[in-house]
Amino acid sequence: MAKRLFFVVVLLILALPCFAGENGSERKAFRAQQKAKLVDFQQQMKVENQHFRESTKGMSPDDKMAARKAHYEGRFDDRKAMREKMYKENKDFLMQRLSKNKELTAEQKSELIKSFEEQYDENVSFRDKQHREFVEFFTKTASNPSMSVEDKKAAIGAHREELSKENKDHHQEQKSERKELRGKIKEEMRAVDSKKSDQ
Repeated sequence: MAKRLFFVVVLLILALPCFAGENGSERKAFRAQQKAKLVDFQQQMKVENQHFRESTKGMSPDDKMAARKAHYEGRFDDRKAMREKMYKENKDFLMQRLSKNKELTAEQKSELIKSFEEQYDENVSFRDKQHREFVEFFTKTASNPSMSVEDKKAAIGAHREELSKENKDHHQEQKSERKELRGKIKEEMRAVDSKKSDQ
C-alpha cells in the first residue's frame, strides 16, 4: 500500500506542470528523471526491507511485532522525507515552467500554484492521518493476547486494504479537482482567444 501511495503521489505532483509551458520534451525529461529517482528509492527500500525481514528471523512473535512497528515508523519517515524532497523539486520545476509561459495570466498561474500547494498539504495531512490510524490499529492488534499470530496478520492485512481503498478514493478526488481546474483554465484561454479573433 505504501509503495502504491508513494507512486500515486509522485504522479499527482507531476500532473500540474503540464500547463506550465509548450515544450513537452523538457517536461518529459524531468518526469523521467523524477521517476528514475523514485524507482531507485523504492529499490533501496525493498533491499532494506529484505534485510530487516532476515534480521527478525528467530525472534519471538511479540518481539517481531515490536520490531516491525519500529521498522514501519522508520520507513514512514524515509518516505515522508523523499516526498518532501520531490515536492520541492517539482514545485521548483513548476515555477520555472510557469515563469516561461506567456499564455497563462498571472491569476491562472497563481491558481495553479495554489492548487499544487493545497493538494500537497492535503496529501501530507491525509498520509499522517492514515499513518496514525495504522499505528494505533497495529499496536492494539499486536498487543491483543486473545488473537493468534495468524489472526493478527489477517486483521492487519484487512486494515491495510481498507486504508488502500481510502487512499485510492482520496487520490481520485484530487485527480477530479485537477481535471476541473485544467478545464476551467482551458475554457478561460479559449474565451480569450475567441475575443482576440473577433477583434
